[in-house]
Amino acid sequence: MTGDALPRRSRPIALYLFVLALVALVPAFIFSAVLLQRNNEAQERVVETLITGTSRSIVQAVERELTANITTLRVLATMPELLTRDYRTFHARARVGLQGTGTWAYLLDENMVSILSTRNDYPTAPQPSADPQSGLRALETREVVVSNLVFGRISQRYVFNVLIPVFPPDGNPLILGMTRDAETLAATLLADKLPEGWNVALIDGTGRVIAGSEDNNNTGDFFTLLDTGSLSSAPGWTEIQVDGGAVVAAVQRSYITGWTLVAWAPSQIVARPLADAFWSLLVGGLLLAAMVILVIYWVSLQIGRSVHRLEDDAELLGAGEAVPVRDYPISEIANVSTALAEASRRRRAAEVEVRFLMRELAHRSKNQMTVI
Repeated sequence: MTGDALPRRSRPIALYLFVLALVALVPAFIFSAVLLQRNNEAQERVVETLITGTSRSIVQAVERELTANITTLRVLATMPELLTRDYRTFHARARVGLQGTGTWAYLLDENMVSILSTRNDYPTAPQPSADPQSGLRALETREVVVSNLVFGRISQRYVFNVLIPVFPPDGNPLILGMTRDAETLAATLLADKLPEGWNVALIDGTGRVIAGSEDNNNTGDFFTLLDTGSLSSAPGWTEIQVDGGAVVAAVQRSYITGWTLVAWAPSQIVARPLADAFWSLLVGGLLLAAMVILVIYWVSLQIGRSVHRLEDDAELLGAGEAVPVRDYPISEIANVSTALAEASRRRRAAEVEVRFLMRELAHRSKNQMTVI
C-alpha cells in the first residue's frame, strides 16, 4: 500500500484496567454460579432422600401401631367367653383389658348389627354397623380388615376400625372389631419431624383425611390438594401443579391398611436455598464490582497524575530547562523520571561545554583577525 497507515486510536489506561478486571471477575462469577447450581442440586437430592425416608418412617410407625391393635384383637378373638357366646363376661373382661388404651371393642352378628360395645354398658340396644362393607369383607376373606374413615354411631366422631371374623363352634359367625379415634394418629404423624414448611397428611382409600399436620386438613375432610389415587409410592418426590402453585409431594402407601401418606411443601420452599444463595452471590458480586471500580479509579488517577507530571518534565527537557527528580508511586514511571532528569543534566552540561567552545573559538578568531 502506498498510503500511510492510520494511527491507532489511543485509549485511557482506566479502560484497560476495567477490561482487565472484567476478564478476572466474569469467569470467577460464572464458575461460582455453576458451583452454586451443582451444590443446590446436591442439597435437593439430600432433602428428597430425607423427606422420602421420613415419610416411609411415619408409615411404618402407623403400621406398627395397627399391628399392635391387630395382635390385641386376635387375643380377644380367642377368649373362651366369646367362643361360648358369654357376651356379658366377654364385655366385662374386654372393657377392663382395653381401659386406658384409647381403643374399644365391639361385636357384630352376621347381619352387621351390633351385639355389644365396650364404649357402652352391656347390654345395649342393637344398631346397624356404620361400616357394613368392612365387616362383610372380613367374612368373605376370613382375614383381618382395616377400614377407611368412618363416622361412629356411638362415638359421634371419626374413627377407623380393625375387624376380624370369629367362627364359634356352634351358630353363625361373628365379627369382632376394634375401633379407635382417627385423630389419635396425629401424634404418630408428628413424631418424626419434617423440615420447616413441610406438611403431612394420612389419607384413607376414599380420599378423606385421617390425621394431618395442617389446620385446614381436619379429620374427615376430603384431601383436595391432589388426587392420591393418581400417584404411586415412589422413592423420590413428585412435582405437581395445583391451584395454589407448584408443590413437591412425597407419597407413601401402607400395604397393611391401603392408606396413603402424603408429605408436601410449596416448590419455593425447596428452591429458597438456591434463591437465597443467588441473591447473596449477586449482592456480593455487586459490592465486589463496586470496590474494584473504586480501586481502578484510584489507580487510574495515580497513573494519570504521574503521566501528566512526566509530560511536564518532557516539556522542561524540550525547553532546555532542568528536570527535577520526582517521587512517583509507580516504580516504572519513577525510572522514566530519573532518566529524564539525567538526560536533562547531561544536556545542560553539553550546552555549557558548547558555549565554552564557542567563546574560545570566537576569541581565537578575533586574535587571528587582529594579526591579519
